[in-house]
Parts: sequence; C-alpha cells; structure tokens
Amino acid sequence: MDVRPVPRLFAVSSEPQVLGSCPQVITLRFLASAHHPPPSRLPKLSLVGGPLADAPYQAVFLNFEDMLGRGLPPVFDIYLGVPPCTLPSDGNHAGALPCSTLHAALDITEVFTRLRTKPEWDQKHLQVLLHPRHAMRAGAALSIGRVSLYTGQRG
Repeated sequence: MDVRPVPRLFAVSSEPQVLGSCPQVITLRFLASAHHPPPSRLPKLSLVGGPLADAPYQAVFLNFEDMLGRGLPPVFDIYLGVPPCTLPSDGNHAGALPCSTLHAALDITEVFTRLRTKPEWDQKHLQVLLHPRHAMRAGAALSIGRVSLYTGQRG
C-alpha cells in the first residue's frame, strides 16, 4: 500500500492583509509543531507530530488564501527572507502572485531550502515581501485572508 504524507501546515500569518502600491512585508510564524532539521538533511523536510512524523516532505508551498480583488490589481513579486528596508535580490525571489484567483500556491522549495542554510535563518519567523510590479490603479484593491506555508509532495 502506497501511503503518501498528508500536507502539513508549517507556518502562518496572524491577520488578513490589504495590499497597496508600496511593497509590504508579511511575517509568517512557524508553528510550535514544526521541526527544522539541520541543513545536512535538506532538501527533505519532516514535521513533528502525527503518524507520519518522520516521513520526508519533498516540497514547500507558500499559499495565499481567501484573496479578494477589485478592478485590476498589479502582479506582486514574492521574495522570502528579505530584512526590512533592504532591496530584494533574485536569490530571494519565490515567484509572482497572480491576482485573478481566490487562492494561489507557489512551490518555494528551492528558495526556502537555500535560505535555511544561511546563518541568519530565523527559526521562528519567515518574512514574505510582496513587491508590486506597478502602482495600484484607481479603483483596484487586493486583500489576502491568510498566508501560510505547507510541506507536501509534488504532484
């Protein structure tokens, strides 16, 4: 019997976000049940708790949930682990957020894995920078109910 690990919630934002024309940082808090294996065990991830606690997780997904848009909001580039007041780099780019859907998920495994090997890695929080490609048009709006991080297996 082929048993596949169930996707697990790994980190979550604390409140809904309303986006505008300026870059915005959303802080995700890692859950207490999340286990951070040492870099030598990357890229596979495992979580504590549940019957499949030691099962390998091959992918990390950044989810944008309950998105509500009005008009034509801009596309937002997503960067991980960018400190406040710092320009983002291509190495931190996790993808682009399409604003024409209620839910979006980005496979951020490669960027997430690389960031976790750095000495400045924060084991309690992950900074997610949303950087609009252009200014929000008049009458446009975008809100995000929750941003979360899940581990799971690819397709």
